[in-house]
Amino acid sequence: MGRPTQQVSVQKFELSKKMANQSVKCLALLFVVTMAGALAPLGSAVASMNPTGPAWHARIVVKGQFADLMSAGSSLYAVSLATKGPASSGTRVVRVDPTSGKVVATSVVLPGITAPQFVDGALWIAGQRSHGTASSQSAFVVSKLSASTLRRVRVIQTPLGPFGEPILAGGPGGLLWVGVEGGTSSCDLRRVNPATGGSNTLAVVRVSANPCAGMTLDTTGRYLYAATSAGGSDEIFKLNARTGAMIGHGFFTAPAILFSMVAVESRLWVAGGYPGTDGSLTYLSTSPLKVLAHSNVGEQSAGTLPTFGQFPVVDYSDGRVWVGSDANLACFAPTSPRVLAQVGQGPPPPIVTDSLVVVGGHLWANADFGPPTGLVRLAPPPTCLP
Repeated sequence: MGRPTQQVSVQKFELSKKMANQSVKCLALLFVVTMAGALAPLGSAVASMNPTGPAWHARIVVKGQFADLMSAGSSLYAVSLATKGPASSGTRVVRVDPTSGKVVATSVVLPGITAPQFVDGALWIAGQRSHGTASSQSAFVVSKLSASTLRRVRVIQTPLGPFGEPILAGGPGGLLWVGVEGGTSSCDLRRVNPATGGSNTLAVVRVSANPCAGMTLDTTGRYLYAATSAGGSDEIFKLNARTGAMIGHGFFTAPAILFSMVAVESRLWVAGGYPGTDGSLTYLSTSPLKVLAHSNVGEQSAGTLPTFGQFPVVDYSDGRVWVGSDANLACFAPTSPRVLAQVGQGPPPPIVTDSLVVVGGHLWANADFGPPTGLVRLAPPPTCLP
């Protein structure tokens, strides 16, 4: 399948789906998701379809529409979406106390927020600003927010151009990389100095003539991984996270435009998929960059990993790799493709989740029960716990 001509974003697809789901009714806030693939109010017949199998108990704690969950210390962070008009027009960052479930800090409206990242205790985001006279034109800036108050304390005018959406990869030791996803003729990555902003670019790397499709730092902060996609011809690049020097290069095949990525220890996990189709998961070694397992999606050969729903997202938290999608959830040990536990969802009402993160001893997700929508606290089966 070829690349669509229009500029696309995983977050935009997620936002459109959330807005469409607002017309569905939901009668309870407490649900049980069973391994038989059911989601139902507690006490219902559906909830006992598989009483001997593991169950994922879920409860909405903070109502609203959210995306891009993150944790730092004892706090949970999420991007809050506008409930009226375009969902991306009124995005804010919120900080949630995971014990009380209360929102304790909220940023100003920052339209088009994408890719929140923590760098040395501060939160960095990419956001949209008006550019030109056509509504389809936009430019993006990178902003630094206080982790406690979410007040904006620095703005970087990204030099990456007005088209495409920036992606960030950040980590300790002043590591902040900015790239562009889609809409450009090449994948250019820039390491900027968080202390001085765009006035001090530490490294510029053109990794491919194809557009950037995903980027992540590994958990050690030593390596940067960038993915590019050209409609079925996908590549992974491994770079020195400080200098940008190329270390490795590999190929994989996954039907997607944008990828969610996690690099931990000696393994790389990549999730993605076209809107309206099954999502795929790919598991690679990092030295050399080589596919070890994958989902059976599209034109790939028979795979050993589960097939996911659309909009799959992979996260690493509390010693586990978590994969969420609008059809199923799963957990893995970071260096093994063996599924520790998985569960199907819906229909109806579905859970819509685009990130899973452990904070305060609980697994949190962004979920849509049909409505109400909100941040959900999950209790996964014991096999998911490290």
